[in-house]
Amino acid sequence: MFFSSGYDPVLGRKDIGRQGQNKPLSKLLQEGKKLRIKGEFKEAKIFFQKGLSRAQNENDFLAQVEFLFQLGDICWNQGRLLEADRLYRQALQIAQRQSFRQWLEKGTVILKIMENYQKGKSLRRKRDYQGSIEAFNEAIALAGEVHSPDHKLKCLRQLSVTYWEVFDFEKFYELNKEALNIAKEINHKREIGQCLNNLGLYFWQLNDYSQALLYYFKALDIAKKLGNLSQQSTCLNNIG
Repeated sequence: MFFSSGYDPVLGRKDIGRQGQNKPLSKLLQEGKKLRIKGEFKEAKIFFQKGLSRAQNENDFLAQVEFLFQLGDICWNQGRLLEADRLYRQALQIAQRQSFRQWLEKGTVILKIMENYQKGKSLRRKRDYQGSIEAFNEAIALAGEVHSPDHKLKCLRQLSVTYWEVFDFEKFYELNKEALNIAKEINHKREIGQCLNNLGLYFWQLNDYSQALLYYFKALDIAKKLGNLSQQSTCLNNIG
């Protein structure tokens, strides 16, 4: 085992194991975490994938679980939910076989978050808005239990969309402000842009066009830097 003791700002938990028993794996983990904290998810993923491959070759099951969870979080942040689900389940299978209770509990909660997240979106499409709100709120509460700002962030923003559809614009505004603060804390640039765009929508419906444009242009600038053509198109459409 190569994990150090102490609080992990990325995972929101205490690491398990002892430091320094596998320096190459530990280095890959730490380098990946540094990039993740900076919001460089694509680059962080490379280190976590290398770490997972090495841990598999060395039959280090605890390390495999850690890297799988890190990769699952990265895919969640990238919007690759099916891949995230697969990675979390793979980690859970190992945790169950090896009796890693802490990881098993964490993974079980994360899967419940994802289940409620998808349920909230599905119910919204069916115009069951109260059900959608309840599902997203459950997901947000669960994210708090495992100290996962990454999961809470996306659920907050999706919950705001449900409130937009029932014309509760003040709640829409509050949720996007909260989501924006989290996105800034974890350097999730794409989510920062989406929250800024949503705040622009809020001011647009208030007929405060100058404030709306301010947010739209901030969101557009981020989308351009990320090379996100879809988000650029959305921002330009709102500006136009």
